[in-house]
Amino acid sequence: MHKPIQTILNTIKKELQGIDKQLDKLVNSVSEGRQRHDLLLSTEGVGNVLAYTLMSELPEVKKSLHLAVSPR
Repeated sequence: MHKPIQTILNTIKKELQGIDKQLDKLVNSVSEGRQRHDLLLSTEGVGNVLAYTLMSELPEVKKSLHLAVSPR
């Protein structure tokens, strides 16, 4: 691979790592967010990217996760 392309890819990877750390920090700062994230990760095939996407993009998932995590 050409060196300029590799340099750009390395820069993008570093930026993505920084974004991942920021997302983790944000989710961990709220206990409900951590619970939702853990619940999603407990599902086979769900990783961080999908969990964060579901948490941010689908209000119905937010609501159903809230009901599943809340004490009964």
